[in-house]
Amino acid sequence: MPASNVTVTAQWADDPNAPQYEWVETRLADLTSSDIFVIVGSNYAMTNNNGTSSAPAATAVTIENSRITGNVAENIRWNISGDADNGYTFYPNGSTTTWLYCNTVASSSSNNNMRVGTGDRKLFLPDNNGYFVTNDNYTPRYISLYSNSDWRGYVSTSNGAVALKFYKRQVASTDPSISASDVNIDYNATGGSFDYTINNPVDGGSVSVDFDSDDDWLLTATVDNGTVSFTCEANETNDVRQALIEITYTYNTDVTVTKDVWVTQAAAPVVYSTIPALFAAATGTETDVNVTFNNWVVSGVSTNGKNVFVTDNNGNGFVIYYNSDMSGTFAAGNILSGTAVSCSLKLYNGFAELVNVDANDLTITTGGTVSTANVDLADLAGVNTGALVSYENLTCSVDDSGNTPKYYLSDGTTTIQVYNALYAFEALVAGKTYNITGVYQQYNSTKELMPRSAADIVEVQVQHNDYDLTVTLSSNVSAIFVFDTADDTNPLIVDGAAGTVQVTDGTQIMVSPDVESGYVLESLTVDGVDVTSQMDNSGAYTFTMPTHAISITATAVEYVAPVGTNYTLASSITSGKHYIIVGMNEDDAYAMGEQRTNNRAGVGVTIENETVTVSSADVVEFVIQGPDLNGYYTIYGANTRGYLYASSGNANQLKTREENSDANSQWTISITEGNATITAQGTNTRNLMRFNPNNGSPLFACYASTSTTGTLPAFYVKSDESTPTESKTLNGSGYATYCSQNALDFTNATGGTAWAVTAISGSTITFAQITGAVPAGTGMLLMGDPNATITMPCATGATPLATNLLEGITTATDVAADTYYGLSGDEFVKVNAGTVPAGKALLPATEVGARSLSMVFEGVDGINEIVNGKSVNGTCYDLSGRRVVKPTKGLYIVNGKKIVK
Repeated sequence: MPASNVTVTAQWADDPNAPQYEWVETRLADLTSSDIFVIVGSNYAMTNNNGTSSAPAATAVTIENSRITGNVAENIRWNISGDADNGYTFYPNGSTTTWLYCNTVASSSSNNNMRVGTGDRKLFLPDNNGYFVTNDNYTPRYISLYSNSDWRGYVSTSNGAVALKFYKRQVASTDPSISASDVNIDYNATGGSFDYTINNPVDGGSVSVDFDSDDDWLLTATVDNGTVSFTCEANETNDVRQALIEITYTYNTDVTVTKDVWVTQAAAPVVYSTIPALFAAATGTETDVNVTFNNWVVSGVSTNGKNVFVTDNNGNGFVIYYNSDMSGTFAAGNILSGTAVSCSLKLYNGFAELVNVDANDLTITTGGTVSTANVDLADLAGVNTGALVSYENLTCSVDDSGNTPKYYLSDGTTTIQVYNALYAFEALVAGKTYNITGVYQQYNSTKELMPRSAADIVEVQVQHNDYDLTVTLSSNVSAIFVFDTADDTNPLIVDGAAGTVQVTDGTQIMVSPDVESGYVLESLTVDGVDVTSQMDNSGAYTFTMPTHAISITATAVEYVAPVGTNYTLASSITSGKHYIIVGMNEDDAYAMGEQRTNNRAGVGVTIENETVTVSSADVVEFVIQGPDLNGYYTIYGANTRGYLYASSGNANQLKTREENSDANSQWTISITEGNATITAQGTNTRNLMRFNPNNGSPLFACYASTSTTGTLPAFYVKSDESTPTESKTLNGSGYATYCSQNALDFTNATGGTAWAVTAISGSTITFAQITGAVPAGTGMLLMGDPNATITMPCATGATPLATNLLEGITTATDVAADTYYGLSGDEFVKVNAGTVPAGKALLPATEVGARSLSMVFEGVDGINEIVNGKSVNGTCYDLSGRRVVKPTKGLYIVNGKKIVK
């Protein structure tokens, strides 16, 4: 805050003819509740009497020698209460029932929300620069001057926030005094001057000056008619220096009054002319520097235009950062020369960054060539940021544990991340080999390569070897299908007990058991190893080894619904499990039964607590296989052992046949709140399976998809087959975001816990544990031991959580950069532009300036307990026992010790 120690004298008053008061600049800490004062910013005072309907008006005042000159009207006078720790409240002159306040909480910088009235956001705190913000837990609201017309509350200092000064009404003194202000001069100044005023002068008084200067850099000081002039040497050092000039007023022969004025000369800025020297000088704290650009070349400009990468073409580089898009000023190939003055240099996440570079200080020409630097992959470091580099035969790996996949390339020893700051490249494929060129950036310990166009990424075509695949089939398996990944529409088929087929690395195999004889696949063994758990949902297994000996086994199953068997409502389909199909007519339920001429019979059943107990031998049990590579299911069963299919004609027919011969017996299945939409893939128009009461003769048949006949059926799964579950493997930090297509129940989940986001405050996320069932599509954070697998039972239904800020991603979704936070390792960071796959969860971005967010988990009691199955040792907790993943400033407990960060 500005401060002044000037002597109070009488020159100004409410009534110009009654000089008993003056308004003098005063420190905020010196004000008391009995004081009357004026609030001033940029020579505009704040009014206090315009009520609650508009912002306080700004009234121009004249300031001379730290005093307001002229009359001070009633409508700009204020009183005060409070302190620097809890905040100050400003009251209109004489009022105790209204005050200055911010009346809304909003993130927009265009809200006019400064008022005089009875709002509850009335406490303001000053910072070291004289800015004032509201003292609460919401977005800071700066007191700002809008177009010199009124006062408003804004989000940041960029919206007109000004430093405030306070002018206190004081009773005047009648003794002579001297008014003068301290002086600041530039580092290359060779002199200067300042004015002074003798208050209440006495006839015959005289003025003299003297000075004191370290190292004698201040040379002379003279006084003439209200002005002190001085000469000095230019400052060639990098240190600020000061000198003291003393003004003496002598009156009544030997009475003196003095005033000390400090002259402060700025330090000469450091001038750097090589990039290695610039990098070596960069630290975590911004420093003012001058930089001479020696025909350096722009190697790239980020897609948002804010990062300009510069290189000297010797393998050295740095970044110029701007708050706005500079792509209209800089482009790759620009040659930069000249000296940029008063820049700020900082080591930002491992590389040298310049800010506040005025492009007008530089000469920018075109025609430059960005040469490829000869730096080995392993030797790349922060000083190489901005250099153009190129490497060949790097192998790709993909990390898709976060919401946005990360792509890495490696030469077997050193790994580099491919980053999309300059060009939004297409997805790379794990295991493939690439040649890549791009601008280098080191982000902390991560080496990043930024391609500039599609031409910078070249896939290296690797010759795959061909192998003979020998297949041995057990007697109850009819055939296997071998899919070439280049063309899976024309599979090679191996029939019978054995066969040989030529395949390449990466070929897929799908097993087709002899379901006509009542068998389903039990296991798949490759080279003596059971790989059944590695097969995907379509039943496919991908080979990567050069030779394979394959054996397949199967087991017999019954396709009838035994009397007394229980079946529970299914919320999803699991390939190979046993189901009955049930339709409803108001409160009456019917299960699918025997084949009739053109449809399937309905057999009455009773449903209690979403469970059917079969009491009739006429109910048919089905086995559902799929989905296959195309997402289709087959439904096999019935007493005649065959596939369900929709007739290809225009009749509403649902039949059974022994062969799965065309698309009419291939079905898509989706289940919503228990109701199943079952659609055959044939070209006929009547392909939607429905239940029809049919005037007392209930049946199951197929109808046009637009038909209103009947109701959608439901699947009930055999109860002795375990409740469907889903599983998710956590990353190396013990976290993963998740979103399921099914309702999940965490009452009996194993391997970890699930959490919802209940609040975001600043850069901290607060989580609450999920202990019951949640609906499909719920976004959540899973937590457990590193690389643990969490198993979650499916639920038949659930009530949405009362509060959860995480958004579940149910289908692949395109997102813009910086609009969401996604999990990366053990923190939430802003996502890049791209497609987020289904099954993840995102947190909407609420704070533009935060790159990452800390995580705090509620409900953790005590510092030395085992929390959620994970040891506290090695983990950071706050003093309330809450886990903190990314601690900020404060006191924490780590390994049982108090640590100050």
